[in-house]
Amino acid sequence: MFWQNLRFAWRSLLPNPAFAAAAILALAVGIGLNTAMFSVVDGILLKPLAFREPSQLFVLKEKVARTGAPSLYYLTAANFLNYRELSKSSDLVSYTPNAYSMVLPNSEPERYPGILVTEGWFSFYGAKFVRGRDFSNDDHQEGKDEGVIISSGLWADRFASDAAILGRQIELNGRPRRIIGVVDAEFEYPVKTKIFAPLAMTVAERSNRSFHRLIAQGRLRPGYSITQARAEFAGVLENLTKQYPQFNSKKSIYLEPLSEEMTGKVKPALVALIGAVAFVLAIACANVANLVLARGAVRRGELAVRASLGASRGNLIAQLMTESLLLSALGGILGLILAVAAFYAFRIFAPQNLPRIEEVAIDWRVIGYNLAAVLLTGTLFGLIPAIRLSRIDLHSGLKDRTRGGSARTQFRSLLVVAQVAAALMLMTGAGLLIRSLYELTSVDLGFKPDHLLSMRITPLPTKYDDQTERQVQFGQSIVRGVASLPGVRSAAISTSLPFQGNPRYIMSVEGGPPVTIATASVTD
Repeated sequence: MFWQNLRFAWRSLLPNPAFAAAAILALAVGIGLNTAMFSVVDGILLKPLAFREPSQLFVLKEKVARTGAPSLYYLTAANFLNYRELSKSSDLVSYTPNAYSMVLPNSEPERYPGILVTEGWFSFYGAKFVRGRDFSNDDHQEGKDEGVIISSGLWADRFASDAAILGRQIELNGRPRRIIGVVDAEFEYPVKTKIFAPLAMTVAERSNRSFHRLIAQGRLRPGYSITQARAEFAGVLENLTKQYPQFNSKKSIYLEPLSEEMTGKVKPALVALIGAVAFVLAIACANVANLVLARGAVRRGELAVRASLGASRGNLIAQLMTESLLLSALGGILGLILAVAAFYAFRIFAPQNLPRIEEVAIDWRVIGYNLAAVLLTGTLFGLIPAIRLSRIDLHSGLKDRTRGGSARTQFRSLLVVAQVAAALMLMTGAGLLIRSLYELTSVDLGFKPDHLLSMRITPLPTKYDDQTERQVQFGQSIVRGVASLPGVRSAAISTSLPFQGNPRYIMSVEGGPPVTIATASVTD
């Protein structure tokens, strides 16, 4: 029966190419936009993090009271070690970014993103190794930290997946290092990290409470909740404040699930966008429902003839619903093509700092969503028109094949009202968004960003560390060289740039009063 209805539905669309094209195009736009948007939302918000028991992971920072909104700080080494030692609810690890210049024999230096990690980093996330081993406790001891672990991507791209990679000597930032492991391709956390090195701290560094550089993350132990962990760390911080008030006054604990920390800033925007494309699909459904009703008014005679020949109301509804689902399926196929095109455009133009952008993909979840959208859409725009059109009055239907009923006219009017209302909501939202973007572009940043270019240069530590005069000369030579380039009006050099989220330093001024975290947070 279904295949017979499907063949008849296909034949009924062929003589009406204008109707079919209009309906399929409207559905393709609605379904395609929703499918493309779902791929983004699924990758960023819905997919679980690719770690062991990701729901147990959280981010730990310190929140400092200040004028206006409070500031969030990474942890100092001493505070991190105190938290890790005293916590009963959680296991803690931390890392700090550290880009590397890698030099191989007979090659130019190449720059790769990397991090320094504390003990237990890879086992904390459940990362797997395709070659070699994890860091041992000895690897984190000062003077024994020459071993490094590289990502599978770097192993393949730079070393051609050399099976003899283990033990290979390389030069990183002017220092000889030795590759001891290759981590699985699924693990490049944080984003696109290629080189992992052990964080070996000196005695002075381990006791430092003024350099906020460690990005700490925790894993709840069995039987503990986020609320309990938050209370426990708050208690530890309270004791640290009593012992070291200069460095910990006016601090509070910031502890949030890792997934929320990663996506919290973009979540409202993505939810708003998925709502907007849902409205577009609703408008498309209303459009196609209007087209179906208008075409049904012309087909009343045909439906009356079929009813007079013995077709039941259920048969008529089944036939009309098959036609609607066929239209929806064709729109879904075209919509999936549009979604794939939108996906590739998104990968090209999306901001690279968008969280979890590497998780966005056209996969079986997206295709399943597309199929669900096809079924739901076909049902939404087809069911009510099918029920209304199946109410056949044989006498009037056979007598006048072109007359429409007032009930159908009223229903079509309601659809028009719904379309206009949804369109107005979208236009209002778009207007507010444009105004917000305009306001953002008008914010006074405190400096003029027009015609500014920036670059980052990291001198080799082996040549410039503890060489203040040499660092100054190197910086001055860079400024002179850049300033002499044609078209350059002026040049300057700095240790950091605005809005880069650099670690916070607490400074001590010789001959002046001590600078506490409380006073620094008001003036930073």
